[in-house]
Parts: sequence; C-alpha cells; structure tokens
Amino acid sequence: IRGDSMVQYVYFLYGKDDELLYVGQTNSLKSRIGAHLINHEWSEEIAKAKYIEFMGDKNTAQAVEGILIWKMSPKYNRRGAGYVYFTDKVIESLDALYGDKFKLNKLMKTFDIETELNQNKRSRK
Repeated sequence: IRGDSMVQYVYFLYGKDDELLYVGQTNSLKSRIGAHLINHEWSEEIAKAKYIEFMGDKNTAQAVEGILIWKMSPKYNRRGAGYVYFTDKVIESLDALYGDKFKLNKLMKTFDIETELNQNKRSRK
C-alpha cells in the first residue's frame, strides 16, 4: 500500500452461457464475490467470475467500474445508481481497451467460484 493507492479489483460475474450479470469494484475480492454468492436473489445464476487487478485508489476503481457498466450493460447493475465523473482521457483510455476485446480478456483473471461456493456452504452449517 502506497499512500491512498492499493490493490483494487473490478470484477465480472457471469451466468451460464457467458451472460454478463454484474460488474463491480472492491479492494477485497474474495469477500465481495462471496457476498454476491449468498446475498442476492440472482445468486444462483452466477456460474463464473473474472476480475482485473490494478494499483489505484477507490475513485479510480469506481471510474473503471462505471465505464465498464456503461459500455457492457450487465443484467443486474442499476444504471444511474451513482454519479461518476469521467474525464475525456479516462474514457479514451478505457474505450481503447474495451474496443479491443482481446486486450480486455487478456487482463481478466478467473476467480475460482466453485471453491468459494463450497466454502460458503460449509460456513452456513
């Protein structure tokens, strides 16, 4: 951790057939995805999760999340739930990244959702 910069994550929750259900941001990936697996009426639809990891502050992570929600239109994200100010440079950078889907997919890592589901089931017993 340096100053207000720390590891941030933007994560992507997918259903069967790779339908994008939700995009979120956090600095605690395992606990946040774990919460999605038990706290939403659509939790059972989640089949896999991917994420992008980077150094930054919460504002940067929220900007990245907001732009990706805007560009990717996930099924369960609420549009207009919050206001995020996008500078032209940020939009241009992420638009270039998103425009080449291979680059975005190259940055994504897979989250082991099966292990997380099994841990959540055991902790509820």
